[in-house]
Amino acid sequence: MAFKALTVLAGDKGWRQFADMNTKLDKDAMANEKRTVYLQVIPTTLVSLKGKGFKVQTAGEEKVGGKPAVGIKVTGPEGKDFTLYFDKESGLPVKQVAKVLDFMGNEFTQETTYGDYKEFQGIKKATKIANKRNGTTFLEAKITEFKVLDKVDAKTFAEPK
Repeated sequence: MAFKALTVLAGDKGWRQFADMNTKLDKDAMANEKRTVYLQVIPTTLVSLKGKGFKVQTAGEEKVGGKPAVGIKVTGPEGKDFTLYFDKESGLPVKQVAKVLDFMGNEFTQETTYGDYKEFQGIKKATKIANKRNGTTFLEAKITEFKVLDKVDAKTFAEPK
């Protein structure tokens, strides 16, 4: 099933466009979307973990895809934590476990696995990403293109009228 959705966070304002409907995000939805963004960005570039409010500690080892992986437990600025596992051989992220909320505010334990890494503009990026929520497949994605943009037209973030 294909669909198009857009979520914009612009400072303390945000909105979502889904199926040609525009919805402003309230304070709780904004906090959830900010968390969703960092959960997606951190496995690609760990730089955010050095940002204000992030705390990192070791989380032990486990097998991911039959291979040894080492974990870190991260507590984000809002006080919620997640665990990120790295392949012991390559050092690349292979799994993330976090509590997430859906659009309706229901909480799930989401396990995301990363694989089939390819290099894009000098960045190694997982091209196969799978999400399970409470153990049930939620999303499987295949990344075919990844670009780092130097500049984005401000109109991209203009609030829909």
